[in-house]
Amino acid sequence: MDYTVYQKVTLFILATATTLIGVFMAGMRIRNVDGNKVLRSSRSMMAVAFFFLGFPAFITVLFKAVPDYVVYLSFCLDTMSYSLLVLAAFQIVSGKPVKGCRHLTVSVLTLAALALLVFIVYMESRVPVALRIVAALAYAAVSVYLGINFHVSFKSGNSPIRRWAAVSFYATLLMSFFSGMVLTSPFFAKNPLCDIIIFLYTFLNVAYAIVFSNSVFQFNIEKRTRSAVSEDVLDDRKAALLKEKLDGWVEEKCYLQDDAVEDVVSALGTDLDFLRQYFRVRMPSDFRTWRISLRIEYAKKLINEDPSISMNVLSGKAGFVSRSNFYHYFKKITGETPAEYKERILNG
Repeated sequence: MDYTVYQKVTLFILATATTLIGVFMAGMRIRNVDGNKVLRSSRSMMAVAFFFLGFPAFITVLFKAVPDYVVYLSFCLDTMSYSLLVLAAFQIVSGKPVKGCRHLTVSVLTLAALALLVFIVYMESRVPVALRIVAALAYAAVSVYLGINFHVSFKSGNSPIRRWAAVSFYATLLMSFFSGMVLTSPFFAKNPLCDIIIFLYTFLNVAYAIVFSNSVFQFNIEKRTRSAVSEDVLDDRKAALLKEKLDGWVEEKCYLQDDAVEDVVSALGTDLDFLRQYFRVRMPSDFRTWRISLRIEYAKKLINEDPSISMNVLSGKAGFVSRSNFYHYFKKITGETPAEYKERILNG
């Protein structure tokens, strides 16, 4: 495939920008303390993804007449990179590691696997038309599923990083779909719209990296501030007020909602630092563990009221996103699986 000088300049700018972002992400220090697993994991995913985005673009610039297999390889690596960025954005918006959302992980990996499959087939021989059609339909189906699932399950929230992560999720999903279409129908690569999309997406990545780094900076400052405060120092008046609001929060069963901790803090009218300090000083566990234990107790109550309830319905009513998560925490907290607990109730 022949590229014009303008297109090569575009690719070089993209490669330089994404590689610099990857270097920036890889060198970003995030304090290794409790509560930053999602940030650290997202940082690593983003760093790898940006390196992968820059690498094939640099290779393409080196060729005078770019071979078709290089174009396929580039878009194959791009699709895999976008898959990582989708997972990173999902983690930031939801506040949870992707390992707890198996259906999302499987869907994203399916997109990457499809890209690799098409490239491998191409290297052996020309991609058959039937495979192109099947791959294109699969890309469309999985992309739509991911978009709908993300929209239904999560809110963007009030924090800038979560808003940007939500925007990045949809933009990255679009780019992943676009790369898949290039793999299945290479004529898309010659469309001038590609250049516009690449520039817009590059600017989005730069803005997202800036917002992400600002969030990490605030996180590190918060952790340093917290470590400087004695754990047994707590404002009794604020603590009493927070306890009263937490009691009301529990009574209204708000712990069953899939709200991020930032949204809970806002609803309670406090700040994240004080909430964590309160749970560290006055409660037997951190907020996340405490909320999970409340959900498990509610699940036990539902089983006692209706032992015939199905596990899928039970996990959903108890506030868990996936049944595997529900099983894991139920066993961890009670020492037995939901099925074992149900059987014990039925046997009296």
